[in-house]
Amino acid sequence: MPDDGEGNPRYAVTGTALWGVQRETGLNLGSVAFIGTVLGEVMTHAEHVGEFTHNLTITFHEHYLTAFEFNPTGVHSERAIFLGTYERG
Repeated sequence: MPDDGEGNPRYAVTGTALWGVQRETGLNLGSVAFIGTVLGEVMTHAEHVGEFTHNLTITFHEHYLTAFEFNPTGVHSERAIFLGTYERG
C-alpha cells in the first residue's frame, strides 16, 4: 500500500479475536478491518458507534508489535478484544 501524502506508511489491518472458546454457550467473536497510517511508531484507529468510541492502538517495535484495544462497551463483541504482543511477519 502506498504511503500517505506526507510519506507516512499505511497498512491494511484485519484481525479476529476470540473469547470463551471453552464456554458451553459458545464463544464471542470480534473482528476489525481498517486502513491505518503509522505516525512515528504508532498507529491508532478510532471508531464511533452511537455514543461509544472504540479505540485500537498498535505500536511497532523492531521485531514485534503490541496492540491495545479499548472497547469497554463491546462495540464489536463483548470481551473479545485485541490485546498483547504479536510477532511481525
